[in-house]
Amino acid sequence: MTGSSGTAPGPAASYAFGDTAVASRRLEVLARVFGPTSRALLRDVPPGPRRVALDLGCGSGHTTAMVASVFPEAEVVGIDSSAAFVVEATAATAAR
Repeated sequence: MTGSSGTAPGPAASYAFGDTAVASRRLEVLARVFGPTSRALLRDVPPGPRRVALDLGCGSGHTTAMVASVFPEAEVVGIDSSAAFVVEATAATAAR
């Protein structure tokens, strides 16, 4: 996956389920459940070059990775208000 993750400017918004390890696992489950239909939806985007794709509210990075898999030519950037999730998403990106 290309790109980076960063925190959004301003005060951090809180997640309804927090940004703990348990909350991150919840987001992983959601990514597995909704991933196939989300990929199909993104593949229906009209053709053309994608230089940059932004994942606003990237959480722990599962959706960011999915967007990068659908648009491999794009720089994919995940942005989130949770510093803990940004650290996790950045580490996952480095591991790929």
